[in-house]
Amino acid sequence: MITFNRLVVTFIAITATQCAYAASTLEDLAIFKSGGMTQGLWRMELLSSSDPMLSQGASAVGKMSICADVAKQMSKNNQLDEQNCKPKLLRNSKDAAEVDVTCQDGTHSHLKLNRENDKSYLIDSEMTSKDGNKRSLQARYSYEGECKSDAVIQLDKNSSACKKMSSMDTAKLAEMCAKAPDQYRAQCEQQMKQMSNLCQ
Repeated sequence: MITFNRLVVTFIAITATQCAYAASTLEDLAIFKSGGMTQGLWRMELLSSSDPMLSQGASAVGKMSICADVAKQMSKNNQLDEQNCKPKLLRNSKDAAEVDVTCQDGTHSHLKLNRENDKSYLIDSEMTSKDGNKRSLQARYSYEGECKSDAVIQLDKNSSACKKMSSMDTAKLAEMCAKAPDQYRAQCEQQMKQMSNLCQ
């Protein structure tokens, strides 16, 4: 049975990796160039997901925000190899976008973005792993202002997740990262090193 802390750590690792990937592959879309989701702090609300772990993780974490500035820098630091993934732009307007991404490792992503208003976006994505497993999610991102710290994931300091994680030292949390899926491990370790900045 997965523990609360491991569930939260894995959810943070998955979300941080997806944010860095999106920042590197989607920044040039018209929907972003017209002013959205490339700077500042954005609250993420998971509306639905086919992955029970993502749903449970979102519930356990509570209020969660993404720092777009840090996600962009993270993608540059990780030097994601665009030659290994080929994006296909299916729709590109100031209010909506649709992108298909196929990677050489056999993974595939399909992403739809729709603007609700100047400060809110809806995202519908489906990711297929190299072994054929699919994970879909729908989320809303709402602008909150400037980032509060240099962590890509920022949580409410009064949330149960922050209270529970604060009772553990960073070494214990880093150990949990070793149990995260391979593709999320590096992001997990990076986030856990910034533990003090996660909870604001």
